[in-house]
Amino acid sequence: MINLRFLFGFIPKTADIESKEAALIKEYKELESYNGSDELKHFETLKVFVTEPDFIVKQKNIKSQKFNNTNEYKQLQRYLALKNSNRIKTYFRVLNSSLYANFKNLENSNELMHYEELLNLIHSSAYINLKSQKKKIFRASPEYTMGMEFKVLKKEKKYKKYFKFKDSNDFRTLVAVEKAGDASELEKLELFINSPEYKKVKDYMNLSSGQKWIQSEEYRKQQEYLQLLKSEKVIWYYKVKDSKKFDELKKWRVTFEDNFDKSKLDTDAWLTRYYWGDTLLHNSYSLATDKHFITDGKNIEISNSILKIITRPEKVVGQAWDAEKGFFPKEFNITSGLINTGKSFRQKFGRFQAKVKLNQSAVATHTFWMLANQIVPQIDILKNHNNKVQFNHFFMNGTGIKKNSSKVGAGKVSNDFFIYELEWSADKLVWKINGLVMNTLLNAIPQDPMYLILSSGVYKENDLVSDVSMEVDWIRVYQKN
Repeated sequence: MINLRFLFGFIPKTADIESKEAALIKEYKELESYNGSDELKHFETLKVFVTEPDFIVKQKNIKSQKFNNTNEYKQLQRYLALKNSNRIKTYFRVLNSSLYANFKNLENSNELMHYEELLNLIHSSAYINLKSQKKKIFRASPEYTMGMEFKVLKKEKKYKKYFKFKDSNDFRTLVAVEKAGDASELEKLELFINSPEYKKVKDYMNLSSGQKWIQSEEYRKQQEYLQLLKSEKVIWYYKVKDSKKFDELKKWRVTFEDNFDKSKLDTDAWLTRYYWGDTLLHNSYSLATDKHFITDGKNIEISNSILKIITRPEKVVGQAWDAEKGFFPKEFNITSGLINTGKSFRQKFGRFQAKVKLNQSAVATHTFWMLANQIVPQIDILKNHNNKVQFNHFFMNGTGIKKNSSKVGAGKVSNDFFIYELEWSADKLVWKINGLVMNTLLNAIPQDPMYLILSSGVYKENDLVSDVSMEVDWIRVYQKN
């Protein structure tokens, strides 16, 4: 049944269809791009961090922080304990005393070294043995003189004070503190207690619970998450990512496409003669009943990304095919052209589309069609003939070639671009113009891969006096994912 919207002229505008599809594709690409973006990964990491149950516990812990639970507090207590200990007080008192200063001066002097040498002498066995001999012999010895010197030195106050101090509890405390490293530890702790780092922690701990929270890394991440949650990009992403908006787009992938945006036809994709002419004859030909000759690309032009297949009044001699005669030379009064993907691309099932402008003529026929390896099956996605647009399917059954056909007047689609489409599945053929269903077939569905053909020609006696062109903006084929 012919679409009533088409009959009454309610045909969606081609520009609107393309604009809508382009916008949808653009948005889908943006979705795919954003799906792998660093911003989204960061947002989702923040989302997990902020929404996990442990986050509330962290918040409570931060707000309830006390200074006396910190390492800084422990070090302060250690500093105060050392600073107030009697040992440390004694250490610094002794260390800064004149008694200790005199002690240090004498300790490193040659005088003390001489004193200790004399001390060692009078306690030596040699000195004791010499002293036990006759007084005359002993007093004549140098040892005697040295012993007398020691007696004089021993009475001096500085040596008495030195040895008294060295044997005192104060000195023992001084040595013990230095050995334990308490004084060095106290000095380091004092530097730490007066450092900016310590002050920063103490000042932070003196804040209110709310202020502590605001200054935390957790709060910063929470605010960043909430900010991103309001961003247009994130709102858009979560709105569309699981919607059905892109379901139809996701269903299909492009398997063949030509936008004719090069200056010349892509001959890797297209033949400019019949597939079997290229395969068997290595040349172009037309059927003997055709009124036109298919030139090998001479009637194909590309300009401003538009392909034109031009049918023109022109006398040529070319090869014609007749089932009984075979190939033979014939004079034609008209030339035209075709392109096909017989060598480069074939597909079974999918969507087959072309954006075509039919320059209306009662003489020329414009066709967007498909073939497999034989004359049938043949599908005319679009056939503009005798001022009608036909949607044909030729197939073989037990009695010969049969035809399923539907047609509408060509006036509504003449002299402007429309999108002609065939959706082909295992059990259905659906023809469309700008998305409107024009014909549906449920039987004798082709099951072989088919290739694409775009052609123009003349099939009856005519009065063609000027060029007639079929214009193609683009062609696309989709396969279901």
